[in-house]
Amino acid sequence: MGEIGRASIRGAVLSVGGSEQPLVKALTWYPAQFVLFVVSPQSESQVHEKILPALNYQPQYEVLRVSSPEDLNNCYVECRRGIYGWLQRRGLRGEEVYVDNTGGTKPMSAAVAMAAFEWIPHYHYVSGERDKGGLGIVQTGTESSVSGISPWFRFALKPRELATHFYRQGYVEQAAQLLEQAAESATEQQQTIKAYAALCRLLARLDALKFDGLTHELGKWRSALQVAFEQADNKQALRWLLSLPDHFAQLQKEVKEGREHRMCLRELLACARRRARQGHYDEAVARLYRAIELFVQDRLHRAFGAQLGIVHLDKLDAELAQRLRRQFPNAVDEQGRLRLSLKNGCEALGSSPYEEDRDIPKLYQSLKDELEMRNQSWLAHGTRSASREDFQRLWSKVLPAVGLREEDVPEWPDLSFAL
Repeated sequence: MGEIGRASIRGAVLSVGGSEQPLVKALTWYPAQFVLFVVSPQSESQVHEKILPALNYQPQYEVLRVSSPEDLNNCYVECRRGIYGWLQRRGLRGEEVYVDNTGGTKPMSAAVAMAAFEWIPHYHYVSGERDKGGLGIVQTGTESSVSGISPWFRFALKPRELATHFYRQGYVEQAAQLLEQAAESATEQQQTIKAYAALCRLLARLDALKFDGLTHELGKWRSALQVAFEQADNKQALRWLLSLPDHFAQLQKEVKEGREHRMCLRELLACARRRARQGHYDEAVARLYRAIELFVQDRLHRAFGAQLGIVHLDKLDAELAQRLRRQFPNAVDEQGRLRLSLKNGCEALGSSPYEEDRDIPKLYQSLKDELEMRNQSWLAHGTRSASREDFQRLWSKVLPAVGLREEDVPEWPDLSFAL
C-alpha cells in the first residue's frame, strides 16, 4: 500500500472545524461514496451549509458528533465507537477508506487519527500556505494533498506490540503467529519482523523441549536478529543471541548421547518457571518432578550405566547385580533389566560406587511430601489442582537438590518487537 488510490476508495472519515475549503478539496481530489463527518456542536453546520453544497456529487454521509471537542479522551472514545460502527454499517474494509484530520480542534483531530488508524491505513492531510505567519488555516487556492500509510499499518505496530506482550508472558507460539501476520501487512521492516517471528518459533520449540534442528534454523535468522538487537541497543539480547548456537548444540548433544543432561535439566526448570508465571501450576509442578527424575536418572547412568532409569544387570559386577535384584525384586522385567522408579532409583544410588551418590536416598525422603503433592494433581494420578504455594515449596527444594541456583536457570532476555 502506498498513496491513496482513487479507484479503490469508497469511504472517507473527516474531522470538521475551521475552514471548510480543505475538506472540500479532499473530497474533490478523492471522491468517496460514503463519508463520515466528525463534528463538534460548533462545526456541524459547516457540513450542510458549506461542504456538501460545494461538491459536484452527493455522497451518502453520516455525522458523528463529539460532545467535548477539547477533551482528548472523550473524543477518542466517541470516535472509536462511531468509526467502527460506521464501517460495519456501510460494509467498508479499512483499506477502502481514508481519514483526513485537517479540520477540527487539536484534541478532536488527534482523536480521529488515533481511533481511525486502528482499522484504516490511509491518511490524508491538506497542506498549503497558511495565514498568521504559517500558524493559521490553509489559505484558499494554495492547498496541496499529503497522503500516505499510517505508521500503525506501515510498521504493523499493533500486532507487534501485542506480540511483545505475549512474549513477555512466555506465550511465544502466540507471539510468533502475531508477528507472522504483522510481516504480511507491514510495508516497512518486513525482514526484521520475520526474524522476530522465526525467533519466537524457535523458542516455542525450546519451550516444548524439542531440541532437534534448533541450531540450523537459528542460522537462517541469526544475522537479521543481530542487526535488529544492535539497532535497538539491546546488549543483553545480543549476548544471549551469540550464546544460543552453543546452547542449542549442547542440548541436542545431551539428548543424543543420553548420559548427562546438565543443560536439559536447566531447560526443564526454565519451562517449569514459565508455566508457574502463567499460573499453570499443575504443569509447572509436573516439570519439576521430571527435573528431579532426570537428575536421578543421570546419576544412575554414571553409577550403573542405566539409560533413563533402566539398568542392564548383565553388564554389572555380579555381586552388585545380585544385590540390586534382591533389593528390587518386583522391578526386574522379563528381559532381566531393572526398571527403576524415582523412589527406587534414589534408593539404588545407596549402592553407587560414587560416595556423593550415597546421600541421594535421603533426597527422596526430603522431597516425599512435595512429590506426593504432584502425584495427587490432575496431570498425574489425582484430582487436586496444584497451587502457587505448592510450586514454590517444590521449587525451593528442587534447586538445591540438583545443585543449582536460581540464576543458573536460563532466562530469555527482555525484548520489544515494536519500534
